[in-house]
Formats: sequence, C-alpha cells, structure tokens
Amino acid sequence: MSPNRILARLSRADFGLLEPNLEAVDLPVRKQLHPRNRRIEHVYFPKNGIASVVTNDEHALEIGIIGREGMTGVAIIMGSKERPLHETYIQVAGKGQRLPATHLREAIKVSVTLHQSLLDYAHQFMTQMADTALSNGCHKIEKRLARWLLLADDRLDNHEIPLIPLTSSSGLCSAPQDRV
Repeated sequence: MSPNRILARLSRADFGLLEPNLEAVDLPVRKQLHPRNRRIEHVYFPKNGIASVVTNDEHALEIGIIGREGMTGVAIIMGSKERPLHETYIQVAGKGQRLPATHLREAIKVSVTLHQSLLDYAHQFMTQMADTALSNGCHKIEKRLARWLLLADDRLDNHEIPLIPLTSSSGLCSAPQDRV
C-alpha cells in the first residue's frame, strides 16, 4: 500500500477500486495541481512534500496545507462540479500518486465506505482551513510561523523543513498589527 495515510487506511476492496488508475508522479516545487477556476482533472495523494491551498484575492494567503495525511481536490468527494475558487500548488517538493477525478467520482458511487473515509478526511481538512483562517486573522507573525512549522513537520518524513521564501502565500505575511 501507499505511505499516503488515506490510501494506506482504505480496505483492500476500496483501495482496489482506485489502484488500477493511480499513477505515480513527481511533485516539484511550484507545480500547479489545481489552478483557480479550472476543472479538477486529477486528485493527488502526496507521499511526501507539501501542497498549499491559497486564496484567490490580491493577498493570496495560504488557507490549508496537504501532505501525506491527505489529498487534494476535496470538492470532488463532496460531489461539487464547481471549479475551485482557490489554487493548489506544491510548496515543498515530493512524490505522490494521482487519480483521474472522473474515476474517483465513479468509485465513491460504488463504495459507501470509500466515500465515508474520504468525507472524514474532508471534514478534517475543512477544520484545518478554519483554524488557519483564525490564526491568520488573530495571531502575530511569530505564532503563525510556529503553527506553520508544526503543520509542515507533521507532514514531512525526515523532520527537515526546506528553507523557502516566506511569501504572502505561506500565510505568514505581515498583517497591519505586525508592522512597526
């Protein structure tokens, strides 16, 4: 099975619905997985590395991160046919597997247990997004950085976080209250 936690926790039967169409992929830094306002073609299950979900406004704040615990394209699991309003791209390089979105839609129609497992993850991810929004709005940059480092460390195998430019997309940009 996969070191991706979602795939690793699936029953053999549920994993068997996905496995024939899973494709191993490299996930280089800055690779766009889901551009804004474009149809989701594939969902990604990272094995390592980190994907960032960022807002589409002028500040492009990070509202969620996805690593080996999860998957991209949660709107697919919830039955949405809408195009994503946010962008998802790779912030820390890694490897993973991807699955055509059409195949995932069909698989969750066939298996209630698969659908429920993925909905459980979607709930966890939505909670993370809400917590991130709260942190971005209420905490000073030092607390936001500490939170991001902990989230990143949870998602990386070797506990080594590559130095990356701290841009607004990381959610660490200075808010007015942080400025002197």
